[in-house]
Amino acid sequence: KLGKEVNILKELIDLFLSFCRIGGFTFGGGYAMLPMIQKEIVEQRKWATEDEIMEILINLAHKEKKCVVIVTHSSNVANQVDVIYELKKNK
Repeated sequence: KLGKEVNILKELIDLFLSFCRIGGFTFGGGYAMLPMIQKEIVEQRKWATEDEIMEILINLAHKEKKCVVIVTHSSNVANQVDVIYELKKNK
C-alpha cells in the first residue's frame, strides 16, 4: 500500500512541476499555453491522448455550456467542432 501512495505522490508532484514549468515560461495568457500543455500531456507524458483532450473540450462546450475556442491546423480537430471560422488572406 505504501508503494502505491508513493507512486500517487510522485505523479502529483510531476503534474505540479509540469504546470509550474508551463505557467512560468509562457507569455501571452492561456491561449499561449495550450500548445505547451498539449505537448506535455499528450506527446511527452502520455497522460492523455489527443482524442481524450478533445472529449474534455467537447464536454466543456456541450454539457457545461462553456465557450471553447480552438485554433488549429489539424483537420482531425476541425472535424469534431460545431462551427468553423476560417481566416483567409487579405480578409
